[in-house]
Amino acid sequence: MTKRCVFTNELNKKQPVAFYYACLVFVIIMWGITPVINREIVYDYYSPTVFTMLCGIISAIALFFISIKNLDKFNKDLLKIAIPTGFINAAATILQKIGLQYTTPSKCAFLDTLSCIMVPTTL
Repeated sequence: MTKRCVFTNELNKKQPVAFYYACLVFVIIMWGITPVINREIVYDYYSPTVFTMLCGIISAIALFFISIKNLDKFNKDLLKIAIPTGFINAAATILQKIGLQYTTPSKCAFLDTLSCIMVPTTL
């Protein structure tokens, strides 16, 4: 018998498949324009590390309020996966934002969008 993660949900049959594709396209578009916005607007006021830290804090607070009903379901198995994944993601994000200072936004946006497409297809 295989063990299921407590946070996996059954497929939501209420939404058509086109809705999920539209959401993916929206994410890709937003992910693609973010480096341009960061380079032209945000980096004039914040360093990449400070900006990433602020985004992380805001995301953590939002995730806390979204998952407050499921906090009792956290266990060691979930943390064994979440902590290394979080550190790897944080390191990649910081390196990417620092690298954006030394390259063009279009090159960074291409790599962002490519990763946005490749991650769901490799799952």
